[in-house]
Amino acid sequence: MLLSACASSRIEAVVDPAHADTRYDGFIVYAAFDDVGLRMRYERALCARLIAAGHACTTMIAAAPPTREQDAASRHAASRNSGAQATLLIEFAEVTGDARRLLAGGAPATRSV
Repeated sequence: MLLSACASSRIEAVVDPAHADTRYDGFIVYAAFDDVGLRMRYERALCARLIAAGHACTTMIAAAPPTREQDAASRHAASRNSGAQATLLIEFAEVTGDARRLLAGGAPATRSV
C-alpha cells in the first residue's frame, strides 16, 4: 500500500537492499500536526484504512496522549512500547486549502499499488 497526500505528488522511495523483502503488519500512525483535532482525525482515519486492509494499527494520540508533555524521545518510547513493527510519520510543510479540507474531513488520500 502506498500512502500519499496528493495523487499528483512526486513519490520517491529508497529501500535498503537488506530489507527489500521485509513486510510489516503492525503500525503506529503519527501525524505531526500542530492542530490536535486534525491530527486525531487523520491518525484515526489512516488507522481505519490499515485495519480494513488487515493490519494492526494504533494512533500516536492513543500511545502518547497530548495531555502529557512530549518530545521526540517520549514519542519514540511510545512507539517502541506500542508493539508496532513500524511507525508511519506524516508531516506536511504547510497544510492549507484543499489538502486541509481533506485532512479535516478525516480522509487521507490513498491509493494502492
